[in-house]
Amino acid sequence: MGRTDIERGEPTIRYQNEAYQMVMQANLPSTLSEQQTQLLDQAAMDLQKAYAALLTGTGDFKAAYSAFALTWYRVFSLSDAFDAGRLSRILQTIREMVQVIPDSSDLRGFRSQAQHLHLQLYMRITDERMSLDHYNGPGTYSHLDGRFYIGEIRSGRPTGSGKISFPTFPQLLQRGLTEYTGEVVEGLPHGQGSSKYEDGRAYSGGFVRGKQQGEGHMVFPDGADYTGTWEQDRRHGQGRMKYPNGMVYEGPFVMGKREGHGRCTWPDGWVYDGEFQDDKMTGRATKTTNTGVLLTTTFVDGHANGPGTVTTPDGRVQHGVFKDDRFTPGA
Repeated sequence: MGRTDIERGEPTIRYQNEAYQMVMQANLPSTLSEQQTQLLDQAAMDLQKAYAALLTGTGDFKAAYSAFALTWYRVFSLSDAFDAGRLSRILQTIREMVQVIPDSSDLRGFRSQAQHLHLQLYMRITDERMSLDHYNGPGTYSHLDGRFYIGEIRSGRPTGSGKISFPTFPQLLQRGLTEYTGEVVEGLPHGQGSSKYEDGRAYSGGFVRGKQQGEGHMVFPDGADYTGTWEQDRRHGQGRMKYPNGMVYEGPFVMGKREGHGRCTWPDGWVYDGEFQDDKMTGRATKTTNTGVLLTTTFVDGHANGPGTVTTPDGRVQHGVFKDDRFTPGA
């Protein structure tokens, strides 16, 4: 495959030897932690295996490249630490590998991802070499974990109002997040913003260091939606959840689950008002039927069980025992 064929892709890749030599001679200090250094060395080994599989026709290229991509993401998912020497060697391997990946249907996704990573890595190393620590204004920023930012730059860092695009390689998606628009601090969603996810979810509200936190609203692809408070990407605190079947829950959540005193209403008129445990209707509660009959008892996983009363719409009260929703008067 000739270079002309490779450079038809978007974005266009720069292959000049002068550019590679420039980043190799950058002499920038390493800021990687010991754990990141070990992971990056492992990523380099996996990348070499993938490259060797392409050149020799032996070995599993897809498995080796996937292993590289996952390890690469682990290295830089928490911080954009830097090691010019190691990263430049990986840059050269990717640069050479892209030129020999066949443009076949089963490898096209890997080829596009490698092209994208090559360009981002080149831009990131070049940006680091240029020492943009004092730049303030509009710009772009390529993160080493694959995130790409366009928006405000403050002191050389992606901070302010902007848009983040996340990796398209399936195994690298950050909790399925594909796009974010809003307030950003140090390259992470922080403040008010909106996000889109691979599975069709859409969220608008508060973020803290990349995670949903505070008041927010999420719409789900199955028609469900939630409005309320979030903590660490989970519904936590007071909220209102509408489910695909039309049922509406209002009350507290604890790390994504209904917990405490809440209220559920159904489209046909039934109402549950009482305790929830571990996301289930469990505890003391009342349940009103769509004919106005009031059931007061203990519920276990949504079913009435134990001593209780049945109150009819005209005010008559019967005492008895519930067993799996069946009521026996006077028992």
